[in-house]
Amino acid sequence: MSLLSLDGLAELNAELLALDRAGICLELELGDESDPLQQRLQHATAALAMRMARGESLEQALQASGSAVPTGYSSLVRAIEQVGEAGPVLDRLRQRALAKRTVDQIGRRALIYPLIVLALAVVAIFLSTSKLQPLEQEVYRDFRIPPGAEFDLLTRVQTSEHVWFPALIIILFITPLVIQRRNLGRRSLGSVRRYDAVVDQAHFADQLALLLEQAVPWPDAVSLAGGLAGAAPVADSGTNTAHQSAGGGNRPLLQWALGAPLRDDERLAFIQFARDSYWRLVRRKAFQLRLSLPALACAIVGGSAVLTFGWLVFAPWSEMLAKLALPE
Repeated sequence: MSLLSLDGLAELNAELLALDRAGICLELELGDESDPLQQRLQHATAALAMRMARGESLEQALQASGSAVPTGYSSLVRAIEQVGEAGPVLDRLRQRALAKRTVDQIGRRALIYPLIVLALAVVAIFLSTSKLQPLEQEVYRDFRIPPGAEFDLLTRVQTSEHVWFPALIIILFITPLVIQRRNLGRRSLGSVRRYDAVVDQAHFADQLALLLEQAVPWPDAVSLAGGLAGAAPVADSGTNTAHQSAGGGNRPLLQWALGAPLRDDERLAFIQFARDSYWRLVRRKAFQLRLSLPALACAIVGGSAVLTFGWLVFAPWSEMLAKLALPE
């Protein structure tokens, strides 16, 4: 085990910043999200440097710094100390980030075709209402037939097209940006939330297996893995710590492994098995999302566009033909 020095912390911060610039969000608790990452890392490192300059060890500095050092950063530093190098720990964080970014990429691709259909539908409605409304108005006037409610709606749409047409075009361009910026799809779709939960469980088991392979004591390993995975560690001892650290939301396989009275070698083997099982489940769910998200987007957006087009174009036309065939 190699103890981290201030130079080692500086190198770790440089790696975290490089990952952040590459667009890889590690989802670690690193302080106030409104502050730039570099500023948050500098604050955490300064708090540790002040205490280490007084002769305290890194572990003592982490314990004494309290809230000055974010939980995620503290867990990351402790885990790297236990493993002896930053690479394996950061690789597992990067793997989780890339797995979650896969869903974002799937979502963006799923929106492409529906947005094209919606754009074509908007243009078709604009052209159709521009042509049909004057034509139907002339027919009603020539045959002296009173227009119905559908034609009145068509007239209102046609007379206000200078407002709604540019507004819809602007919305078509803004909507994908808003969805991506605010992660609306990730928060609103249950299938995506379940995928994220499985990724978090796989990452927890992955970090836990890594720490156990380095002969880290069981309660400490669970606490550190929980901190890296975003679960609040519980300061206790024994299997109660293991069971509570990961929270009650664990999948049954991992939850059983955390609470079962196993020997160290049996526990390590089972955690490794759980890790491999959950990553296979992540890949399977990603494949399912690649199929379901585009189909869902096409059904909602495409279906809405078709219904709107039929309501504004074919309903007034059918109403006019019915009045011509059966005049009142």
